[in-house]
Amino acid sequence: MLKNFFTTMLFSLCFLCVLLPVNAKTASITVIDYAPADQKIVNQIILNLWQSVAQTAALQFNLKQTDNIEQAYQWLNAGKGDLLIGPLQYQDVLQYQDVHHYHYLNSNFSIDDGVIVPTTITLNAGQKITLLLRFFVGKALLPVLTYLLIFSVIFWLIERKHPKSELPHDPLRGIGLSLWFHVVSFTTVGYGDVTPKTPWGRIITGSNLFIYILLFSVFVASITAEITGLENYTRQISSLGELQGKKVAYLRSEPLAYADIKRYHALPVPYDSLKQMAVDVAANKVRASFSNELNLRILIYENPQLNVTLTPFTVYHGEYLFLMKNHFPWETSLYKALYQLKFNGEIAALVTQSVEKMSK
Repeated sequence: MLKNFFTTMLFSLCFLCVLLPVNAKTASITVIDYAPADQKIVNQIILNLWQSVAQTAALQFNLKQTDNIEQAYQWLNAGKGDLLIGPLQYQDVLQYQDVHHYHYLNSNFSIDDGVIVPTTITLNAGQKITLLLRFFVGKALLPVLTYLLIFSVIFWLIERKHPKSELPHDPLRGIGLSLWFHVVSFTTVGYGDVTPKTPWGRIITGSNLFIYILLFSVFVASITAEITGLENYTRQISSLGELQGKKVAYLRSEPLAYADIKRYHALPVPYDSLKQMAVDVAANKVRASFSNELNLRILIYENPQLNVTLTPFTVYHGEYLFLMKNHFPWETSLYKALYQLKFNGEIAALVTQSVEKMSK
């Protein structure tokens, strides 16, 4: 009995001695970092993202860097690395001849085109008058006239049969005079040349007088606010569809931005410099600009004097990828880590912090 007890204890200790080194050992892999020279900011953000993923997944790693995509693929194919990171897009992976031997994970770091528009615009006198008239007729005067016309017709229908009514039976002249009465009442002038004679006519007129006082105040206040707003006129857009037929800038090095502009039936205007493109947007030489959202954010951080604003509209082009060979043993761990970081909002925060840090 005692012999069996010691035998069992010895076997258990041996088993634990085998397991403990395995559990205590942290997995270590070799990561190939493809870092093209023309995408330093994106490279740094992806590297920061990978470090967060590795820490979350409890992975140690050695880093091998190259700015040549072919060399990066050769290292991965030759077993000199376990994982390839960098600004890899799906179309890049498809061009690789041995792509069927590999698997990829979305990094949850999205590739978006952003849109910038002028923050404020200095208008000349003609533009101010045009915009003011457009507002006055379309948004201020038309609703008021519609309201006055409806009650002018109702007032005429009620008052026309009264023997002492000033309103003629002829519809055109009668409604016209009724409209005059309501306009005079609305402006709080009240000439007294037309007065209600019937009980219902007096009820409608009395009720409307209180409404007209409030309505006239709102009418005047809205016009005053519009005049004041013209001094700091903004040209934000409520949808990308508003760009149809307008000049929209893009960089020649970003063919996806050109495709986005054509999709919205705008007129593409090519540029070679991102900053010059933003300057022309601010000067109202082009209505807006499409470019990589990350680059636009950094540009605005680095040049706060630019009179441009990044709109909330983006055009999604997929996500950067992590590439690995099929049956990569830590794929599940990486997937869980990426999901956890995205769910907690850490990826978006990491991108924002990286942009602010690199822009200082």
